Amino acid sequence: HKKMSVKIIEERDDFEITILSLEAGGEIFPHYHPNNETEIILSGQLICNGNLVESGTINNWEANTIHGYKNESNQKAEILCLFYGRWTEEKEVLVNQKYF
Repeated sequence: HKKMSVKIIEERDDFEITILSLEAGGEIFPHYHPNNETEIILSGQLICNGNLVESGTINNWEANTIHGYKNESNQKAEILCLFYGRWTEEKEVLVNQKYF
């Protein structure tokens, strides 16, 4: 991932809550994982799987659904992420597909 930071809000065995911050030009590369996930755009504008999303947008990702974000604006964007289960880097599979 590029120009992204993660702030952990709550971390338990069955879920995690984080805030993902994407600086201008930042990117969460297209990926999937075996857990469901809900993401709420808190601020800014992002491109998500080729579509413009703005503050207030809610994305519910089923397990193994490819998703990614790119910040093409000149302002920081934030995403509240609810990950069902415990996130580990080993669970995330990057995809070599163009979504933006």
